[in-house]
Amino acid sequence: MTIRLTGTEDFGEFCEDVQLFNDYEGKSQLSTWFGQSSFRWTFLRHNLELVICDNEFSEAVIFEQRHDTSPFLTSKFYLSGGVRTITPNVLEVNDDYEEVASYNYLFFLPDIREFEHFTANQHDQNIKIYWNADLLSSFQS
Repeated sequence: MTIRLTGTEDFGEFCEDVQLFNDYEGKSQLSTWFGQSSFRWTFLRHNLELVICDNEFSEAVIFEQRHDTSPFLTSKFYLSGGVRTITPNVLEVNDDYEEVASYNYLFFLPDIREFEHFTANQHDQNIKIYWNADLLSSFQS
C-alpha cells in the first residue's frame, strides 16, 4: 500500500506531539500509524530556518507539495536513505530524480508541484536549511 499526503492540510492533520520549546524552536512527529517520523525546526534568525527530519515509514509514502512563489533557497543534506523526487513541468531540469545520502542539494523551486516518494522501511535522515533570498541580498554592500 502507498500512503499519499497532499499539501500542508494532510500533513498537519497527521502530526502528533507538537512541542514548541520557545519562540524559535520546536518539534513534531507524524502519527505512529506511518511508522517513525520526526521533524525538529529552529529559526536561526529572520528568514533562515534549520529543519532536521528523521523518518522510517512502515508503508511507502508520497508527499505532494505545492511550492508557492516565496523566494526561498533550500539546502538539503541527506545523512541516510533518500527519496525519489518528481517535479513535473520544470524546464531544463530532469523532472524525476533521486536525492540520496552523501550528496547535498541546493535548489530554488518557486511555484511548482513536487512529489516526494519515500520507500517503506528505509531510514531517511536529512537536514534542510531554508534561506530567504532577501537575507542573501542583505549581504551585498
